[in-house]
Amino acid sequence: MARNLVALTIAVNTTASTIAQGSGMTLVGLYIPAALTGTTLTFNAYGAGGQFGNLVTDGTGSAVTKTVKSATDQYIDLSSDLIAAGIDGIQVISGTEQTTAPANLTAVFR
Repeated sequence: MARNLVALTIAVNTTASTIAQGSGMTLVGLYIPAALTGTTLTFNAYGAGGQFGNLVTDGTGSAVTKTVKSATDQYIDLSSDLIAAGIDGIQVISGTEQTTAPANLTAVFR
């Protein structure tokens, strides 16, 4: 099955990543680097042209969140989450500003 890996960056002194466009594919996961400062992630969803930028919620109005281990390279499986369905582009929002060096994440679309 084909997949598309798209780089995202959270710059120093910011919490929001660049936007990863899936080009019609479905978001299934994220590679998170150990250099990521924050441990709680939320997400903004984007359409194919980069429009919208809405917070991804669980249907009750609560933000969909993921907790990650600090100082650990890891993969987050999003294939069964609400955030994977119907989203062409994704922006990752860290709960803490990135310090020292940018964090380079990778979105996995399939």
